[in-house]
Amino acid sequence: MICKLCDQTKALIKAHCIPKAFFVTLKDDVKEPLLIVKKGDKHTKRSQIGVYDKKILCSECEKVFQEWDDYGQKILIKERGKAQKLMVGSFPVLKFENVDYAKLKMFVISVFWRAGISNEPYYEKITLGPFEQKLRNMIKNADPGEPEDFSFLLFCLKETNPKVAVSPQFAVYDRVNYVVFFLDKYILRIKSDSRSSPRCFQHLTFQPGDDLYVPQRDLFREINKKEVVKMVKSTTGQGL
Repeated sequence: MICKLCDQTKALIKAHCIPKAFFVTLKDDVKEPLLIVKKGDKHTKRSQIGVYDKKILCSECEKVFQEWDDYGQKILIKERGKAQKLMVGSFPVLKFENVDYAKLKMFVISVFWRAGISNEPYYEKITLGPFEQKLRNMIKNADPGEPEDFSFLLFCLKETNPKVAVSPQFAVYDRVNYVVFFLDKYILRIKSDSRSSPRCFQHLTFQPGDDLYVPQRDLFREINKKEVVKMVKSTTGQGL
């Protein structure tokens, strides 16, 4: 089969679009499979290792993403406890210092591209459209681009939110298109639009040389709580 990064006919491997670590941390118990929630489905399902695709990457190209995946995991999972906890008005915010903008941006870009080229139903809401080739070139050249190219912002979920993996989705904020990923205890919004970031997001969008500020947000401001509760109950027999 043809690898979607190098365009060569090679044996393809099980490749995660979102690194496995961002699924594993959501598990309550090592023996209990992760609960997968896909918006639009009536039911959830269980998975031990999250969601992978066997039809997108060869083993050589999979290695291209390793450094960026490792860095994303380092900052967002391993060093979460080191982030400063601030209050901005009445809103809790995490502050991450000394974050490598280029590495984290490449992690974000690579997740977006991999999800967009995947045919797995979990990623069906993510389409790359006219940006597919640009994203692919940025990955091949390890180029994070200009700050407004696929700019992104993060929110951290409340500790009381349930441990479920919610499928990525498309959203529009102030007429600007975004894709929204749910990674571990974070909500990641990536701009999929050639227009500038909405003014309401500009102070939160991560920029070169800045510290990374991550406000807290309730999961159920992003997805419909009743819908998720119903799906979870259909699989587990329990509520959230």
